[in-house]
Amino acid sequence: MRSNWLDHLRVSLENSVPPGSNVARELADLLGVSPEGAYRRLRGQTAFLMEELILIRETYGISLDALAQDQPSIQVQMHPLFTSELDLMTYLKGLLNDIQHQIAQPGARVYCFAADVPFFRLMGHPYICLFKLFYWQKSILGKESFKHRLVDRSSLDAEVLNLCQSIYRAYAISSSIEIWNEQTINGTLKQIEYYADCSYFLNGESLAHTYAELYRLISDVSEQANRGSKTNHEVEDESYSLWSCELVIDNNSVLIESETTARLAIGFNSFNTIQSSQKQMVDEYKAWMNAMLSKSTQLSGQSDKHRVQFIQSMFKTIRESAQNKLSSTDWTIFEQEIQEQQTL
Repeated sequence: MRSNWLDHLRVSLENSVPPGSNVARELADLLGVSPEGAYRRLRGQTAFLMEELILIRETYGISLDALAQDQPSIQVQMHPLFTSELDLMTYLKGLLNDIQHQIAQPGARVYCFAADVPFFRLMGHPYICLFKLFYWQKSILGKESFKHRLVDRSSLDAEVLNLCQSIYRAYAISSSIEIWNEQTINGTLKQIEYYADCSYFLNGESLAHTYAELYRLISDVSEQANRGSKTNHEVEDESYSLWSCELVIDNNSVLIESETTARLAIGFNSFNTIQSSQKQMVDEYKAWMNAMLSKSTQLSGQSDKHRVQFIQSMFKTIRESAQNKLSSTDWTIFEQEIQEQQTL
């Protein structure tokens, strides 16, 4: 019988190798052994050499200490952004590979707790996505190249935008549950208001477009919750459920769970995440998640009254913020965009 640490090693390798790869063959290439030799090691029939375990740790970042499931310590992974040269494109490509690999697993389902607008949601709306990426690079990472730049809808990078839309499309075909509350949009609105006060938007029109895009995002969430799917197709694999939590949601987090694996990502440093597939951490998170869901109301399906009230409250909050920051001319632009959305 395989020991628990070998089971955990196998799961960690499955989460680390490129999507669609065969773990045993990847391991065989890394260790310089035959595929059968790799299989025998994963089955516990041949012992790993210490040098082989060290090579696995150096290649995939899998801690040897974390392989023991009965220990109290928890192993997590992250991509350093402040102290490394990891650029935005590399970061986004890694995110795309991760989600494509995770949702491709049998029975995969995504759980999102939204202290702020879920990252995957932002990727599907170009101008609010532009704003967030700009905000992260200028105000959080403090990139020198952004020091004198202003938010302008015409400055969308086509390559970055295509990558972001690919991330959203990968999320859109997943079965998922999102847990929001009425404060979920407040963080994004505070960031928009801060940039408006600092004159970091190129002009009032760019600010109006950003508000309108956030309004459109909430409208899309409402429509998808109403039909129970993030796409226009009523397919079981694309099921979607929106919940409203009565308790304070104090973190942005994502759990992707399948029949054989589970991967947890918890928000860190504004837009980065710390990640783990270690059973202890996943079990702790799921216990917390179930406690939060027990204090939540499902807004999808037949919950028309609760859903309308919830969405209208967020629409009202966006309008109040926009009316406070936009000139009368730019408010007209905002209103026109909202009306166009409603007639589509």
